[in-house]
Amino acid sequence: MFGSGAYLPLAVAGKRSEHVIAFARLGPHSANGDGEEGAAVVVVPRLTANLTPEGAAAPVGEAVWGDTAIELPPTLRHRRWRGVLNGTQIPESDAATIRVAELFAIFPAALLVSS
Repeated sequence: MFGSGAYLPLAVAGKRSEHVIAFARLGPHSANGDGEEGAAVVVVPRLTANLTPEGAAAPVGEAVWGDTAIELPPTLRHRRWRGVLNGTQIPESDAATIRVAELFAIFPAALLVSS
């Protein structure tokens, strides 16, 4: 997937959208939209010095990220996602977004893989 898969930048919406970078890597057959191969989504924060509440070690949780969300294109919907870094489980749904506050609940970075 990372060696020969397709790179897909993901849009971010919400109040803190300028503080998030998100992209997906699609398995070789997913690039054409058939969804047969796996996918990974990487989400990382940027320029967070002003976001971190006083005394907090990292920019995590609802208070920091609020309504900020990753917008999923149709090829990435209807998948179950598992967070490699923090064990987050996102059940299969037709939702067009994933909330950053959920991804960054305890650690300010996410690597999701579809299962």
